[in-house]
Amino acid sequence: MPEGDRDFSTWKENIQQIVEGLDVPVIVKEVGFGMSKETMEELISLGVQNIDVSGRGGTNFVNIENDRRDTIDFSLLGEWGQTTPESLLESLSLQKEVNILASGGVRSFYDIVKALALGAKATGLSGKLLQTVHLEGVDAATKIVLDWEKAIKHMLLLLNCHNIQELQETQLLLRGPLREYAELREIDYKYLARR
Repeated sequence: MPEGDRDFSTWKENIQQIVEGLDVPVIVKEVGFGMSKETMEELISLGVQNIDVSGRGGTNFVNIENDRRDTIDFSLLGEWGQTTPESLLESLSLQKEVNILASGGVRSFYDIVKALALGAKATGLSGKLLQTVHLEGVDAATKIVLDWEKAIKHMLLLLNCHNIQELQETQLLLRGPLREYAELREIDYKYLARR
């Protein structure tokens, strides 16, 4: 933001004070750029127990802020950061230490199933539902949620999973750009195909 505060020198202390000072769960959420393993490890060291990776693919704050400015064009950074699936891969070795939530680019029941299979404890989405409420009303958005609930149950059936825990133990094959990302970051993803 042109008028925003760009002094991030105390972010660690601020987060730690919030976590230690509140007696309710604190969720640290990205703003649509995803998170690396190193960032999540830093948050864990500060006492954070709930991280929403909010990867690239959903609300894009580079584009939002770029539309608000008159000077430098930052549209080249529209693809900045990790996608939600990439961030979930980054979190694989940390999922026993922290609750990982997935948002950013979640647009369908299929995206929800994939995120849960990669270890997310929960998923979040807003764009599709807010747009539906705006254009078609609350009943139409409620219908989407109920239809997706049924669709997720059908997906679990197709995968021979009785619940989310079994889904998180089902075998996954990574291909294409997601596999390439895992290989470049040296993330041990091959065990997913054998679990």
